[in-house]
Amino acid sequence: MARRYLLPCSQCDQNIVVETTQAGQTVTCSGCKNSIKVGTLRDIKALASLESQSSSGSYERKSRPMAVTNRLVFVISVIALAVGGYFGVSSTIKAVGFDSKVVDKQISPEKIENLRAVLESEPATAMLSRWETVNPEMVATWVEDSSVRNRRLAATNRFYALLAGALALAGLLGIIGAFTIKGGRAPRQ
Repeated sequence: MARRYLLPCSQCDQNIVVETTQAGQTVTCSGCKNSIKVGTLRDIKALASLESQSSSGSYERKSRPMAVTNRLVFVISVIALAVGGYFGVSSTIKAVGFDSKVVDKQISPEKIENLRAVLESEPATAMLSRWETVNPEMVATWVEDSSVRNRRLAATNRFYALLAGALALAGLLGIIGAFTIKGGRAPRQ
């Protein structure tokens, strides 16, 4: 009886049992119905032997290099994961920092009463003359309240953190996909 070897299908990676007597013939894969030409006797003997598998009880599949498209997806995904992770963490830290600087300024009821009393006691002509003496340059250099600015910056950084998190998640999914999605065969050496 001729020795039997395992020939991997080029389409579905299912192993086809071939014998040395089938050298040069064509066999059909039982999984995908693909026709595969069996190589020479030397090619067959380079394959994993069925007898060696049955005696050891386990089959060790020969590893193949990753396809070029999968390598590219993997590299881009690692970069996306690193960039997204870095910017996600840094934006979150900044948002927390700005949130801690937000101070709600409340005007006390006494101050409101004092301002109301001044407005009621002062004639309109006096208020108009005071308004005309306001320095226009001073009004032009008005800076927004730091509390309002910190709220805006915190919200902006939370948004950037979400975008960076999405980028990191896409990178992680790409890494998983690079290993699980079967790409084209890598060239045999």
